[in-house]
Amino acid sequence: WDTAWAFPDVMVTIEVKNTDSKADKTVSSKVTFTEKQPSVGGHLLKHNGYDELKKHGWVFPDDTVRVHVTLRGTSLGQSKRMRPERDQYAWMLESMKYPDMCMCTDEGGTELPCHRAVLAMRSPVFDRMLASGMKEGLERRLVLPNTPSSALEALREYMYTDCLPEDAMLDLQSLRDLLPLGDQYDLSDLCE
Repeated sequence: WDTAWAFPDVMVTIEVKNTDSKADKTVSSKVTFTEKQPSVGGHLLKHNGYDELKKHGWVFPDDTVRVHVTLRGTSLGQSKRMRPERDQYAWMLESMKYPDMCMCTDEGGTELPCHRAVLAMRSPVFDRMLASGMKEGLERRLVLPNTPSSALEALREYMYTDCLPEDAMLDLQSLRDLLPLGDQYDLSDLCE
């Protein structure tokens, strides 16, 4: 899905040891680590190669460079998923270009176009249904019996965006209708 991540407001202290302890270098700063800025402190030792590092006391007799790093911050145990500016799956839902099947409530009920690949990617149950010779895969029609239209629409949006529509979040009955679907189709995140 998304490789974007961030750990905001991390206090980083980096100490580079020197054979002459008076020459040790320390830098501290508040940093937000992201996939584009995954590290800090590379500027502390700017020398041209091993011999120059050794000459200036940065390489110890046992051939090691000693660096102590301390990280402090409340965000270290949590990675906050960041959405890209244009989420491709949300765009697929909004544009509904090239749908290759439909989801429906009952025979003759509400029908919503969708993409097989999205359903298969999001649900192992849908994946098995579509990959095998089952009716759903062959007819390219996924019937979810006894499912209200509002729950079907919310489920489809969740499959594409990983989010429920706001009106479904506020409506207790919609949530009651969605929980069994999440369980039946192995959408564990929906049930949490």
